[in-house]
Amino acid sequence: MPKKIFDIFPKKLKAPEVEKKEKKISFSLWWKIFIILGVLFGVIIFLTSQSKLDLKVGPYLESLSFEETFEVMVGAENVSLEGKIIPGRFFTQELEKWKQFESTGKSQKTGIAGGKIRVYNNHTPPTPVILRATTRFLSSENGKIFRCPEKIYLPSAKVSQGKVIPSSVEVEVEAQEPGEDYNIGPSQFSLPGLAGNPLYYTVYAESESPMTGGFKKEVRIVAAQDIENAKNSLRENLFREAKNSLRNKISEDFVLLEDAILTEAIEVYCLQKPETEIPEFSCQGKIKIKGLGFKLSDLKELSKIFIQNIIPPSEKLVEESLNFKYLSQNLVPGKGKMISDLKIEVAIYKNIPIATLSEQIEGKSKEEIQEIIFSNYPQVESIRIKFWPFWVRKAPKTSERIKIELTF
Repeated sequence: MPKKIFDIFPKKLKAPEVEKKEKKISFSLWWKIFIILGVLFGVIIFLTSQSKLDLKVGPYLESLSFEETFEVMVGAENVSLEGKIIPGRFFTQELEKWKQFESTGKSQKTGIAGGKIRVYNNHTPPTPVILRATTRFLSSENGKIFRCPEKIYLPSAKVSQGKVIPSSVEVEVEAQEPGEDYNIGPSQFSLPGLAGNPLYYTVYAESESPMTGGFKKEVRIVAAQDIENAKNSLRENLFREAKNSLRNKISEDFVLLEDAILTEAIEVYCLQKPETEIPEFSCQGKIKIKGLGFKLSDLKELSKIFIQNIIPPSEKLVEESLNFKYLSQNLVPGKGKMISDLKIEVAIYKNIPIATLSEQIEGKSKEEIQEIIFSNYPQVESIRIKFWPFWVRKAPKTSERIKIELTF
């Protein structure tokens, strides 16, 4: 029989194919790296072609200060340099207010103790007794004097089976003096006015209830000066609050000077009269005020014209530095105008020709830009240079991609 032959390759004969595959992979990786580097290089070239320069220039600043007079006129439509006039407008505000004030006056307040006593007539032989008004009664407790304001008639006592039955009358009495010391309890009373008379021993009195109502204390009252001070205080408070309310309701662009506000009407009154016993009293007030205001933007416009007439054409003003100090105001409400003295303060600088400078620094390095600026423009105090992208070391060769900004 013919023998079967099987072709079996040893494992080591397959090694060349593996090596070939590894070489293929290595070639693909390097190709990808080459593509990435090419793209990156192209981006860098493109960004470099679009480079920019951001240049901030800080000029030397000088302070300018001068005084001017301007007029605010109701009815004016526009700012007038010739008349130094800016438009004005009247604003009004009304306010009503109640306020409590403390009484500072002092007074002594007193109360007289009083009560009821029963007066007895035990005299024998029986006889009626008449006691005159304001008869004194002396208490056995603390020896306090009380008086009866009315005349007292005491009928005769009665005798029954040899025994004397006294007559009696209940009357109102009050202490001789004010004070708490006379608020005594139930007591026996003698009549000192009958001393030396037999009636002294047979006419007497007693009380079943304590005497009440006696006191002495200091109380606060409304003094005349309290009323005057309260009215003045309320007037000031009304005017101050009305001014604040007036300023809050107008727009922020309007200026309302202190001397441009006046009181049109004010009424203040207090409910209590002097000498009224009360720790606090109330007052009410009403006010109407009017103020002449003007727009700050109009004043700035007029001031810039003033400044431009003073400084040479080669100098410029920094508008953000404009500052005003209002010296005095003369309000003439009947004519709807106000004349004001004004101090104007502003920073100025010598002009820097931006377009010319931009052309001079095209394609220049940082050091060259610094040399050009500081050599040709002594009015420049500081500069800040920023290139984009960060690897660029020279300014673009076209002024469209150069940005120059003044900083103050």
